[in-house]
Amino acid sequence: MIIITRRDMGPLLDAYLAAAWCLFVGLVALIITMAIGMGLFSIIVPWPFFIFSFLNIRNYYKKAPIIKIDKEKILFGSECFFWRDLEQINLMNEKPADEKKDFLEREGVRFVFNNGTVKYMYDQYYTNSEMAKLFLEQVVYNKQDDVVIPVIDGASNLEGAVFTTFKGVALHSFSTIFLFVAVINFIFDFSAINAGNIFLYISSASIIISWAVNMNYFLVSERFIVIKKNYIPWVKQIYNLKNIKEVVITKQNRIDCLKIIRTDFVSETFYAFGFSKQQWHALQQQLVAAGVQVESFIDLKVQ
Repeated sequence: MIIITRRDMGPLLDAYLAAAWCLFVGLVALIITMAIGMGLFSIIVPWPFFIFSFLNIRNYYKKAPIIKIDKEKILFGSECFFWRDLEQINLMNEKPADEKKDFLEREGVRFVFNNGTVKYMYDQYYTNSEMAKLFLEQVVYNKQDDVVIPVIDGASNLEGAVFTTFKGVALHSFSTIFLFVAVINFIFDFSAINAGNIFLYISSASIIISWAVNMNYFLVSERFIVIKKNYIPWVKQIYNLKNIKEVVITKQNRIDCLKIIRTDFVSETFYAFGFSKQQWHALQQQLVAAGVQVESFIDLKVQ
């Protein structure tokens, strides 16, 4: 059996669009500088844009080569490494959110070989990274003959389960304050409604609606974890804890979040605004007590 990674078209398209934009700006700069008679500068000015356009595409293919995996070796493009030379592999490698890395390169598989070479297979660049990880875990590491897809049991019956709720402050920002001030101002002074306040209403309300859709809280029992929306609690997702390989407490876009990685390596991230360190620590402790592996990239030291 051979696993061949498939590139995700999203990051690939982004790379080409960025390169096309740089190329366009370079051409515009070239035309303008030639039109105003800048002489030698008309050749020098656009070149940084042309070079960046080329480097952007080159860097993408360098970071996301086609990877071929079989029982004996792994190929990153034309580079070949044999498993007998593998020193370490981390299937759920995740870099801290405060590390200055592209968010596309924070999650993936980290390979360390005997000669000191370190290679990565980033999740976000490939559409079949979950299958590749299953092959690496089962066939390469555990020496199985073939990949067995884990069965993910449903968790619709919560009868008898006793849950502990972990919930932060969902609306807690300047946008919320601005909206409340604008509304109160409008209530007491009808003439306060104007173009500026309408813009304030719309922008603040859009952020609040976005939070209502994306912000979550968690309920944990001995067997399940339930994720609910702060302001639309009838929308929920239920995970059986036995189907979870790891839970990661981290940050995305500077917002705390909980990432759940299932035993089939399918993962999902849930934003959780307004959690204190004590709440995250308590949630971590409860999950660990239930037998779930938890990794945190947030300082959870409680004074």
